[in-house]
Amino acid sequence: MPTKILAILVLSLALSINSLVEAKLVQIIHTNDLHSYFEGYRDGRGGYARVKTVIDNLKKEASAKGIEVLQLDAGDWGEGTSFFFTDQGANSIKALNMFGTEATLIGNHDHLLGGKVLGQQIRRANVPMKFLSANLVQTKEMELGDLVKPFFDVEKSGFKIRVIGLSTEEPEFQYTLIPGFILPAIPTGLAFSAQAKSEGVDVVIALTHLGQFQDKYLAKYSKDIDVIVGGHSHTRMDEVLLVKNKNNKYVPIVQAGSHGLAVGSLILDIQGKSDVRVVSYKLYEINTTVLENKEMKQFVDQVVQSRDEYFGGHFNDMVGESNVPLSGYIDGNPVIKKSCWGENLAKMNKEAVGADIGLHLAFFEGVSMNAGPVKFGDLVDNFPHVRNFTDPGWEISTFTAKGNIIKTILEAIIQLDGHVGVNFYGLTYKSMIIPKSIPYAGGRVLSWAIKINGEKIDDQKSYTVAIPTEVSYAVNTLFPKKVQKIMPGLVKSGKFFWPLMEEYMRNNSPIKCISN
Repeated sequence: MPTKILAILVLSLALSINSLVEAKLVQIIHTNDLHSYFEGYRDGRGGYARVKTVIDNLKKEASAKGIEVLQLDAGDWGEGTSFFFTDQGANSIKALNMFGTEATLIGNHDHLLGGKVLGQQIRRANVPMKFLSANLVQTKEMELGDLVKPFFDVEKSGFKIRVIGLSTEEPEFQYTLIPGFILPAIPTGLAFSAQAKSEGVDVVIALTHLGQFQDKYLAKYSKDIDVIVGGHSHTRMDEVLLVKNKNNKYVPIVQAGSHGLAVGSLILDIQGKSDVRVVSYKLYEINTTVLENKEMKQFVDQVVQSRDEYFGGHFNDMVGESNVPLSGYIDGNPVIKKSCWGENLAKMNKEAVGADIGLHLAFFEGVSMNAGPVKFGDLVDNFPHVRNFTDPGWEISTFTAKGNIIKTILEAIIQLDGHVGVNFYGLTYKSMIIPKSIPYAGGRVLSWAIKINGEKIDDQKSYTVAIPTEVSYAVNTLFPKKVQKIMPGLVKSGKFFWPLMEEYMRNNSPIKCISN
């Protein structure tokens, strides 16, 4: 090899090595939307003991390479499975802290029991982890004090980093916070990131629970946000999404799916203020090939025992069999559509309170299950919602309305069908989607031939509708104002989901598809 070429190669190698030595690398390890899936999926994927193993291994590798780590969680660590009910929700926080999480965000499923309960959970867990939300407007009644902060400052690799928390402001999740509320996330994020840069912060990270769609807009309209670590939409991002901001710089966006099925690792090269470059990104699968961390496995086993105690030793009791799947989340994502199981739950609602119509929304289903034997705990996990920790599930309520009002409510609900997955029992109708080419009305769902219990609906006759109380609150916030004005008041029945589901399963086993 000619001497001149050899010299050039040696010089290039030296410069490359020198560049690597001087690089200021920071590794962001991130999770989101864990939803208290402590044991993971029935097929062996996920599970907190395996999640911790992967996180610990990533930290060891980073330490060996001299890379500093920032560990973040993008919210919804709470409601989602029966494990959340143990220790009044505090175990879900303790597990997140055991992962080594430095800061987490308040997601919509984390405040669904109200701001006051959220504060009680955080105090009960008593962990050093930071809780963030810059757009949560708290009230005195919440008693949150300084438990939830707008941002978290930390120094990594000699650079000042600020992590700003942004919670989703979707209206259907805010009723539990009233009179508190959540401000629009994007303008809040823009304001707080501008403030950070004015205070000399080098790198601004938006830790968001907005969903990938909103994250794109946040990046697009920002000038001062350098990285977005997201959640809420349960999007599995195997590659970094780069979105150009107002300064024509690319903002990397990442998200790790949900339910602890993967852990994200983003390695950044910070070369100066607002000069952040992606070195590498990878999602690490949590599957059966990953060994379980002994410390976390012991904690999970303790929580399993606590759950059995919470349900009075009844959790594993066999209650029946189903010939159809218990519909719910698949691979970390909700299946928002009508189902045979949803039809049965709508029928259960109707019969439990003697209503004319029963309604069920797939949007609120939880853990799915294949056809086969069903335990009481399977029913709880399939609909893992309470208003208070002492409640046996959500309560069913009724409202009474005349036929013409039922038509208006039906029209409003079916426009949301693709977003919530509507099952009716006792009410049938024909429908069609108006072609989008038709001005003004295009894309809307048109309904006709409406019948209640086999008879044509009477505009002046009064009918009762059975619906989970909490679902009605959420749906009502989605209705147009003209519908909200005519939405009748709710009458609570004193009957709750879990015992009703058990009774229905025992009386109708094996569960099968039913005709309306």
